[in-house]
Amino acid sequence: MTGAALTCTHAAHEAGNGEAVVHLVLVNCDGCDAALELLADDLEEALGVYERFAADDPSKVRKFQILRFEPSHIDGVQPGSRVYAIACTSDCRAERATYGLLELERLCERRELVWSGGVAVGGGRLVRPCAQGPRMGRMRRSRSEAIDQLILAMRSNCSVCALPNAPANGVIVARSPVPSFAYDWAVELFENMHRRQLDA
Repeated sequence: MTGAALTCTHAAHEAGNGEAVVHLVLVNCDGCDAALELLADDLEEALGVYERFAADDPSKVRKFQILRFEPSHIDGVQPGSRVYAIACTSDCRAERATYGLLELERLCERRELVWSGGVAVGGGRLVRPCAQGPRMGRMRRSRSEAIDQLILAMRSNCSVCALPNAPANGVIVARSPVPSFAYDWAVELFENMHRRQLDA
């Protein structure tokens, strides 16, 4: 993830080149680093696809520079900047991720940053083994739809709260694709499938 000093320098450079700079905080609730990076990769890829699809001229496609960093590096962000986030928990339920985002909101207020909302992902242990499945398939749909809402806020340069039918606290919850009673079984199943794919 991007460190504080690099964030400041790189943001100013990219802004000078005419690219839209987006500050994305990755909140690791309980050992979900790999899942968070995959979710951020998906956001960046989908954002680029939507921008190319929306442009009537390839030369007019807007370019975004996504600056990823941890909450501990938020001091490197210029006051007044918008901050978006993705939080992920290995728990089936997303409460821990939601709490992490609400804590980040308070941190943004203390640092005079514009908290603009985020995605709280439950079922983080299923992110990596299901990453190669269809983006809108059963195992990824909830996460993909939540990330698409966050992308809409980024493209509109607004807070999640400003979107139609958005949650008042700015936290979009991506629930686990399986219920809690089947969660451990599903994790084992998809991890085994993922290992077989890697060995093939």
